[in-house]
Amino acid sequence: MSCRRNSDTILKERQQAFQRWNQIDIEVRQVNRFEEEIDGLYGNAVFSLSQIENLPMNRLDVYDFQDILLSVQRNHHLLSLDVENKRIELKKEERALEERLENLQREYNKVLN
Repeated sequence: MSCRRNSDTILKERQQAFQRWNQIDIEVRQVNRFEEEIDGLYGNAVFSLSQIENLPMNRLDVYDFQDILLSVQRNHHLLSLDVENKRIELKKEERALEERLENLQREYNKVLN
């Protein structure tokens, strides 16, 4: 009786691990789409700013323009770092899940034998 309960518990844990693995796959795709969107927005912003740059500006306008451009570049850089950190986090969790699934499979095989 206890072997049956153990195998049921192991199977339930495996199912939960696979569900989380599927969620990680979804999150990875969401991160990829987010990165594509921020890259697109950044490209549009830089293009728009390059159009403004061609307008006549006084010295103060030039400083303001440079501040805006640097701000856009910095925000894009920070968002890119966030994306990379999320990818690293998801990869670590995925590796841990793979290891957990291997351990559960070994446990399950022991229970069956």
